[in-house]
Amino acid sequence: MNNLIKSSNPNTEKLELLQLIEEKQRRQKLNPLNYFNCYSPIRHEKQIEFHEAEQPMRVLLWGNRVGKTEAGGMEAAYYLTDTHPHRKVGPQIEGWISSPSFDLQLDGTQKKLERYLGDQIEHVDYLRGNIWKNVRIKKTGSLATFKSYEQ
Repeated sequence: MNNLIKSSNPNTEKLELLQLIEEKQRRQKLNPLNYFNCYSPIRHEKQIEFHEAEQPMRVLLWGNRVGKTEAGGMEAAYYLTDTHPHRKVGPQIEGWISSPSFDLQLDGTQKKLERYLGDQIEHVDYLRGNIWKNVRIKKTGSLATFKSYEQ
């Protein structure tokens, strides 16, 4: 890999650098769970601490816009795909994913899960429109059911 940037031609170096950037983006898109801190220049240490915590029950009680939905989406994807880097969970699980409302689910949690699960999704049942009711994962057969706690 070191030989990729040792060209004396600046145009060749730029082309090689562009190819490396495109390959990094391709890998991030293919498996975003491996690159979750690559989407932001800021490392979210609290998210990492949350994922590494050994307690069986963990709760995200953070302020606004600090990554609760992102961390929750990653955690759900880790569990559904049996790829959690810090605990054994699978191989097949069933669980609930809850949101304050189904509209917030569509714009928040569901969008995150779509990005993290990508082509690992085998089947989706819809509640209405594009709002997920259930999602099943190909490799593991795991099932997530979506709930809303709106009254």
